Amino acid sequence: MLVLFQNLFTRGFDLLVNVLKIATKITLPTILTYIGLIGVSFYFYPSQTSTYLDSTWAFDSYLVSRPAYITYSAHSIDTTRPAVVLIGASNTGVGFRPPELSKHLSGASFSDLWLGSARVNDYAAAIDLVYAGTPKDQRSNLVFVTGLAAGQTLRYPYRSVIIEQMERFGLFKQVGGVYKYSVNSTLFDISLLLLRPFFLLQSGLSNLKPFVGNRNTAVAELYKSEKPFTCLKTNYGFDEYHLDEYSRSQFDALLNLADHIKKYGGTLVLVDMPQPECFYQQSKLFKYYQNYKKPFYKSAISKGAVYLNFQDISSNRYFRDQTHVNAIGAAVISKKLADNLAPIINRLNGKP
Repeated sequence: MLVLFQNLFTRGFDLLVNVLKIATKITLPTILTYIGLIGVSFYFYPSQTSTYLDSTWAFDSYLVSRPAYITYSAHSIDTTRPAVVLIGASNTGVGFRPPELSKHLSGASFSDLWLGSARVNDYAAAIDLVYAGTPKDQRSNLVFVTGLAAGQTLRYPYRSVIIEQMERFGLFKQVGGVYKYSVNSTLFDISLLLLRPFFLLQSGLSNLKPFVGNRNTAVAELYKSEKPFTCLKTNYGFDEYHLDEYSRSQFDALLNLADHIKKYGGTLVLVDMPQPECFYQQSKLFKYYQNYKKPFYKSAISKGAVYLNFQDISSNRYFRDQTHVNAIGAAVISKKLADNLAPIINRLNGKP
C-alpha cells in the first residue's frame, strides 16, 4: 500500500511539474510580449502631461478615437484655476479653437473635448468625466461651453459613445444617474497602463501603417480652410425634416444638463452657433427652430446657464459649409467667445 501511494505521489508530482513547464513556456513569453507592447506604446505614444486637452490629439495618441481619448484623459484637466471646457459637435470644435481663445483671454486654460456628436447625452457624459476627476472644492472653476444649431436637432438618438467607452473595462460606475470612477486614481492610472497594449493593437488595426499614429486629415482640412461658402439651393436637405420628438428630447436633455451643472458646480455657457446667411434665408427648418428653441433657452437661463447668440455672424465668407466656419470665421467667433467669457473668468479669479 505504501509503495502504491509513493508511486501515485511521484506520478502526480511529475504531472504537476510537466503542467508547470508547459504553462511557463506559454505564460512567460505572453507576459514578456505584453510588457514589450507597453514599452512599444510609450515609444510611439509618450505620456501626455498637459494640464489641458484637445480631442484632435486623440488621433496622435494610443487611444485612437475621440470618445476613448476623452473618457481616459478628462481627469488630467487642471482645475486649480478657471478651466474652460469646450464640449459639443464638430461646429463647436472647428469654431472655438484654444489657441485663438488663449490669445484674447488670459487667466484660464482651454480644453477642447468636442466629440463630433450632436447628442446632448454625450455632452452630459463628458461633463460627468470632468467632474469625476475634479475635487469638489474646485468644481466652481469649471466653465462648460457648448454650441448648438438648428441641424443638431435632426440626429437620430443613438446611444452615447462616451457611455459605451465607460462601460468597456469596469473603470466607471453609475451612482444616482451620474458616472463616477469605480476605482481610486492610482488604480485608474495603473489600469490605463495595462490597457495600453490593447489600444496600441487597436491603433495598428485602424491604420494602414501600424503604430505610426492616425492623423485626422479631414479635421486638419477643416481647420485650415479659408474658402468661403458657395450658397446653393441644393445645400438644404434639412428642410425635408421637422422638429420631432427627438428634437424635444434633445432640448429636455439640455435642461437636465443645466440642472446637473447647477447642482455639482461650475458654469454652463450655451452658444447659439452661427450659420451662413443663405441658410437663414432659405431654410424653413432654421426659421422654425428660432421659435421652437425660445422656451427651452429661457428655462436654461433660469437654471443658471449663460446664453450667447452668435447668429449675427452670418456672412458667407466666414463659412466653409452650412454648419462649419472656416479659419477666418473661427478667429472671429473665438474672439467673440473670449470677450463674453472674460467677465466669468475675471469673477472666478477674484477680479472686478
